Amino acid sequence: HLRSKVWPLLMGLGTLDDEKGVAHVEWLKKRVELCELVTEDWIRWDVSNTSADDDYFVFAGTLLDVLMWSSHDRWIYHHSTVHLHPPFRDGLTVFPPSGVVPFAGMVSYCCPLCYVFSVPSQIYLMYREMFASLPQDTSVVSRSQVPNPIQFSHSRDSLNNS
Repeated sequence: HLRSKVWPLLMGLGTLDDEKGVAHVEWLKKRVELCELVTEDWIRWDVSNTSADDDYFVFAGTLLDVLMWSSHDRWIYHHSTVHLHPPFRDGLTVFPPSGVVPFAGMVSYCCPLCYVFSVPSQIYLMYREMFASLPQDTSVVSRSQVPNPIQFSHSRDSLNNS
């Protein structure tokens, strides 16, 4: 249980069972029940493929819930540091509402959290925060991430001279 308390602190979230977060997840649950998105078949496919793995099959229901909630959550679109795949737009409307077009392996971002947290709403809130803030470093290569060859050469030369 220590990990489930430390992870949110490392992400700057404080606690994952505050009233506002839990209420938001409850709203998302209702939203998923009321409105089916065409992208949900892709989410089901991704979860189904991952659930065939012996390490994750017990979490199939939770993984499906978390990804369904995330597809309806506009918070992700507004707080993401980068958009991995451009969402579909029709004027001001973004589709899916999260701005994240499902992709093969998307569920892999969520799977490890099932071992850290036991409450689905906590898994979701941590997944949402991680997905919004971390993919920039793990899925996108930008010019600012490429090391300067002159600095690299200089640092290597200084190591050889010491």
